[in-house]
Amino acid sequence: MQSLAESLRYPWETPPAPDQVIELAPGVLWVRLKLPFQLNHVNIYLLADGDGWTMIDSGFGNEESIAAWTTLFEGPLAHVKITRLIVTHSHPDHVGLAGWITERFGCTLYMSQVEYLQSVYHQNRGTEDRKMAQRLFFRRHGMDESLTDMLLGRGQDYLKRVSVLPPSYRRISHGDEISIGTRRFKVITGGGHALDQVMLYCATDKLFISADQVLSKISPNVSVWAVEPDQNSLGEYLASLASLTTTLPYDVLVLPGHGVPFYGLKTRIKQLADHHEERCGLIAAACQHASKTSAELVPVVFHKRPLDPHQMGFAAGELIAHVNYMLVEGRLTVDPQTDGILRFRAT
Repeated sequence: MQSLAESLRYPWETPPAPDQVIELAPGVLWVRLKLPFQLNHVNIYLLADGDGWTMIDSGFGNEESIAAWTTLFEGPLAHVKITRLIVTHSHPDHVGLAGWITERFGCTLYMSQVEYLQSVYHQNRGTEDRKMAQRLFFRRHGMDESLTDMLLGRGQDYLKRVSVLPPSYRRISHGDEISIGTRRFKVITGGGHALDQVMLYCATDKLFISADQVLSKISPNVSVWAVEPDQNSLGEYLASLASLTTTLPYDVLVLPGHGVPFYGLKTRIKQLADHHEERCGLIAAACQHASKTSAELVPVVFHKRPLDPHQMGFAAGELIAHVNYMLVEGRLTVDPQTDGILRFRAT
């Protein structure tokens, strides 16, 4: 039987409405912005910071998010002046309005170096050479021409939804300590979902801002893309989860990038690790008697619902992440072929 500290608990099952703010603890505010996807929201946290406030993440780079922020800053956040913006990682639902926020408030952007540079890369990734590299990547994994066209079109359009980043930022790195108001936060970074995602832990108040590394009720996307086709992103993600298990206590309040705040960090981490192991098992079983391409394995793992182009892009990237992890672990081998398409067989 799990102890109370180990069990999953959700103190705030009802999130804030678009024009509302919830105070989670003294000087800790929770805002939720809409996203135009199946994952239809992102959480933003505001931390009291002396005469101002530190914002954690900025929201998606579209007019709807700007309108939502304008309503909040003219309403329940009229008293708030943002003096620092910390962006946890380079995905557009988190970094998308970083340029807009920093310009509006004249504040400094804080990011890990890798995530800042990755954000700059996404803003300039649409060259023909990069598109060709992405096309060859998907084709090598068995995606046909029509599916590849779909993935390179609407499937990755969301990466463009970012306001122009400020030309300078302040670097934060793993192990740093940051004072935000009266609180001291340790910077923890981890790979998998992003290359070097920033998380913040306040030991005194037992607050853990987990960004997208540990979510309350869904699994964060862990993918591989053409820019680093052999990356073991799932291995990096599982290593990050293992590190969090050994370094953080059971009874932290977790503030995730999506979903709702919760208790039961280590229980949730085990669920996430088990989820990925289950997917590896499905892949191994499918490749036991015949070699399979990644394209053939997508419906093996993602079989519960049809996928739109946006979701299909994530599904393909995540499937390849599992394949790469299993290759590193020796659970799959590449079947020798002469047509240039990768096929995998269970060992």
